[in-house]
Amino acid sequence: KSLLDNYNELYVTEISTFYSTRLGKKLNEIELKFIKTNPEKIVKKLKKFNISNYSKRRFDLLKQVIDKTNSIEFLKHRTLFMIENMIIAFNDILPPNKKINQVKELINNSKQEIVEDFNSSKYQEAILILYLYLYQKVTDAELEKYVGFLHSDSSQWFQNIYFESHFKKTKSGIRFLDDLKILKQKVAELNQQGDYQQAVIYAQKALKLAEDSFGKKSESYVLHLYTLTKLYKSMRQYRKIELILKEMIEISKNLSPEGKTPIYVASLNSLANLYKDLKRYTEAEPLFKQVIDIYKTISPEGINCAINLSNLAELYRITARYTEAELLFKQAIEIYENLSSEKKPPNYAMSLNSLGVLYKETKRDTEAETLLRKAIEVSKNLPPEGKSLIYPMSLNNLGILYKETKRYTEAETLLRKAIETSKNLSPEGKAPIYVASLNNLADLYKTIQRYKEAEALLKQAIEIAKFFPPEGKDPLYIHVINDLEELYLIMKQ
Repeated sequence: KSLLDNYNELYVTEISTFYSTRLGKKLNEIELKFIKTNPEKIVKKLKKFNISNYSKRRFDLLKQVIDKTNSIEFLKHRTLFMIENMIIAFNDILPPNKKINQVKELINNSKQEIVEDFNSSKYQEAILILYLYLYQKVTDAELEKYVGFLHSDSSQWFQNIYFESHFKKTKSGIRFLDDLKILKQKVAELNQQGDYQQAVIYAQKALKLAEDSFGKKSESYVLHLYTLTKLYKSMRQYRKIELILKEMIEISKNLSPEGKTPIYVASLNSLANLYKDLKRYTEAEPLFKQVIDIYKTISPEGINCAINLSNLAELYRITARYTEAELLFKQAIEIYENLSSEKKPPNYAMSLNSLGVLYKETKRDTEAETLLRKAIEVSKNLPPEGKSLIYPMSLNNLGILYKETKRYTEAETLLRKAIETSKNLSPEGKAPIYVASLNNLADLYKTIQRYKEAEALLKQAIEIAKFFPPEGKDPLYIHVINDLEELYLIMKQ
């Protein structure tokens, strides 16, 4: 576009003519070979490269090539842009308690060091040696001809436009990152406050920015679609989530020749989990199997394979296919247990919990208790961001087991602990797991005829759940309402 905006027919003809010659093609081949070669191989060859074989004339010619092609400036700006990108991206994925506070200061200091390196005589000597290596099969006569071309008006016209367009792209890239960072922070703040409608508006702005910068068929665009699905999940807008996930799958399967990019597999997995949550089990099962097949070819003993074995096992448990579910849970747990302790993810505790629930449902109470106790122990020792759901979930499940086996005192202790640990998982104690914990303790009190305490807990749960979207229709809200009605019937009797 920059070349067309500054089009000069004479210059274009001269450049095309030069690169159509034997020398022009030879120089192009050298550049392409360099781009495609593994940097480690180049480094190894440079270590053995003897520069004493070359004349002062050779050095002078190559210095002119470096100067006239803006090589050092190109590398400098690309490196500066890459460093800024890396620091921002790295900081974005760090947990809140480990984020870099002075990001701009770190970027500026890093840039200053890079500029100093690029301006140093040692760096310029290193570039010269690299060019000696790259052009070793080009004769001095050919180099003189090339330098003559680089000094021409047409070449300088081309080099200046190319450099300027690249430099503008770098600056626009930095502006893109700044704008995107502001939007992402706003989305995160609004999400934390529970203002999902406004969060969606800012997430859509970020999506539009990614589309304008990279197009719809880019990984950046797909990742911003994923942010929207998380917000819509909080709003229970499942139809919108389904449509977005299908779009993500369609785009991401073409992002690599094999169609197995992480975002593609994550999109399949998210759609499978959505169908499972919506009780569309027939549609969920083949998607889970597809994801497992992909991970088995990539890393059969890896964490992702274990996670998805558990996902399919959970679907089988829900649909009372207990034998198949047990087998898959055990396979997942075996993978986790073969990992070192520091590499075990929160999903390990989740798999223990789920298999414990399966044993509870199939009246294998002793085995259920052992696994649920282990799930509690493992999840209790997770970092705060890891234990969020699984710890109170395991406490609830063991508490329910004790209630069903008439160990009421132990059940009450566990269910109270579940309420305590789940209360602060979302703004103003509005997490569904908190409501479920209140409901479970109320159910225990109903069983042991402590009706007034049960009533108070159910009323508390209703006051929170009635605001879950869609208001008045959330399944958990309806469940708690029904439990309260049942309690009143018992109290009346």
